[in-house]
Amino acid sequence: MLFISCKNSAKNNAKNTLNALNIARAANDYSSSTVLLTQLFAQDSVQFAWAADTLAYYHYVNAIANNEIGELNAAKYFVNQGLKINSNNDLLHIIRAQCAMLESKDSLAFAVLENQYNKSKNPSLQFFIASAYIAAGKAAKVDSLITTGMNAPDSLSTKLYVQDMMNRSWQSVPKKAVFQFLKANALLATSKDQVGAARLSLQLLADCLRIDPSYTMAQNSIAQLQQSLMQAGIR
Repeated sequence: MLFISCKNSAKNNAKNTLNALNIARAANDYSSSTVLLTQLFAQDSVQFAWAADTLAYYHYVNAIANNEIGELNAAKYFVNQGLKINSNNDLLHIIRAQCAMLESKDSLAFAVLENQYNKSKNPSLQFFIASAYIAAGKAAKVDSLITTGMNAPDSLSTKLYVQDMMNRSWQSVPKKAVFQFLKANALLATSKDQVGAARLSLQLLADCLRIDPSYTMAQNSIAQLQQSLMQAGIR
C-alpha cells in the first residue's frame, strides 16, 4: 500500500508540475518555466526527456541575451544529458553546435551539424549548417546550398523545423522562406554595400512573410533592418 501511495504521489506531483508549466508557458514566463522543467527532468529524466531539449534551448537563448557563461554552461549540460538519453536527437545536436559557435569553436560546430545530417538526413539541419557558415564569415561555402533550397521543386510544400528565438520555441516554415531568410543574412554578412544589401535583404524578408506571415525570425529581422536604416537617416 505504501509503495502504491508513493507512486500515486509522484504522478500527482508530475501532473501538478506539468499544469504549472503550461500556465507559465502561456504567460511567456520563461524563468518559472525553466524551474518547472528542471523539476520534471529531475523527477524522471526518461519520461520527461523532452524537457532537456527545452532547457538547453532556454539556457542557450539566455546565454545570447545576457552574455553569461553560466547560462552557456547550463545549455551544454542539458544538451549532454539529453544526448545520453537519445544520441540521435537532432534538436540537441543543433543547440550543441550553436553553443560551440558562441565559444568560437566554429570547426566543431560544422562537424557536429554535418555529422548529424549525414546520419539523419533531416533537411532542417541544412538550414543550420548554412547558418553556421554564414555566422563564421564563410557564406560563399553555402551559396549553392542556399540557391538550391530556394529553388527546389518542393520549396513551398516542404517545411523545415527552425528556431523561433523571439518566443523560445520552434516553427515549421516552408523551405523557400527559410532559405530566403538565409540569403538575406548572407547578403548582409558579405556585401561591401551595406545599404544596398539591407534594401535587398528587406525585399527577401518581405517575400518570406508573404510565404509564411507567422515566420517570427523574418519579422524580427525586418524590424531590426528598418530601425538601422532609420537611425542612419536612410529611407
